[in-house]
Amino acid sequence: MSDFLKQGGASLPADYASMLEAMEQKEKTRLKPRNPFPKKVQASFSHVATRDNYDDYLFRCHSFGRLMGGLPKPLTESQAKTYAAYHDRFMGIGRPLTENQEATYYDLGAKMRAKIQLSDGAKTLCEELVREDVFKRRKVIETKYMDKGIEMEDASIKLYGQYIGQELEKNTERKLNDYWVGEADNVQGKVRDFKTSWDHDTFPRAVPKISTLYEWQLQLYMDLWQMDEAELIYTLVDTPIRLVDDELRRMDWKYNLMTMDGCIRPEHIPFVVEKVSNMIYTEAGLVELCEMSGTLDIDWFAAGFMELPIEQRIKVFHTKRNEKMLRQGREMVKLARDYMNKIKN
Repeated sequence: MSDFLKQGGASLPADYASMLEAMEQKEKTRLKPRNPFPKKVQASFSHVATRDNYDDYLFRCHSFGRLMGGLPKPLTESQAKTYAAYHDRFMGIGRPLTENQEATYYDLGAKMRAKIQLSDGAKTLCEELVREDVFKRRKVIETKYMDKGIEMEDASIKLYGQYIGQELEKNTERKLNDYWVGEADNVQGKVRDFKTSWDHDTFPRAVPKISTLYEWQLQLYMDLWQMDEAELIYTLVDTPIRLVDDELRRMDWKYNLMTMDGCIRPEHIPFVVEKVSNMIYTEAGLVELCEMSGTLDIDWFAAGFMELPIEQRIKVFHTKRNEKMLRQGREMVKLARDYMNKIKN
């Protein structure tokens, strides 16, 4: 102890050693990696190129569904029966059609023979693609939902592999043909595409109905890999620690959850526990989060946290190759290319 302190100067606090230890521990926590699955930052402008025309333009599988809004709707089963019955009578078999029945017959016939055309949404997509080429710029979209999907893709594939008892690997091969280009998530025996849900609230609890956009994506993947079956797989995996921390900071701005030194206010602990429990589903993930977060205490979750079994964190939709859809897709590509040439010129 220095002479200054012996002579009545300021004395060290009785718990000075423990304060130093706490400060060192806090600094170690701060220096720990925030996320074992770091965000994958990738910029690729390979599709932005100078073109004389769009005669051989290849559409990306993941957005192809936007092109297909102009498909004519087929007759319903009831309409098809009506048309068949009216057609016989129109051809002189049986009693003649009434005026109203004849009008219905013509309307159904026109609907049945309707041709594929570009919808307004498809034209908008084509205009966006041409604008990318002309200005050498593309629209970059980043959301927390996309971040989790990208960062946890490998974890989703691994989870489903455990579920079906098969070791699955992420596909890294990009394929193309004369119409489209894409990279399926997994192609072991069948095409598989994974959708990682943001949290428990956005995870489909019932058997999901595949959206038109995803149906087209799977059909094109099956065409590229020459497979007959595909699966759309929704998974619920632990949210990366970085994104959980981001979410807590967002809520802090709204509800003032934290004190000035970054501690959760006691009155907000139940709310935080509920929010975190909607984003973390395994005990191992919760322990790791609390150890690395610096703001969460594992004891808060002792009473309410429950690990979800694998079968409650996976939903699968099955589909098969549809040659009619693929024919329609090829026809739509030709229309889209012609439209893109007109825009450029």
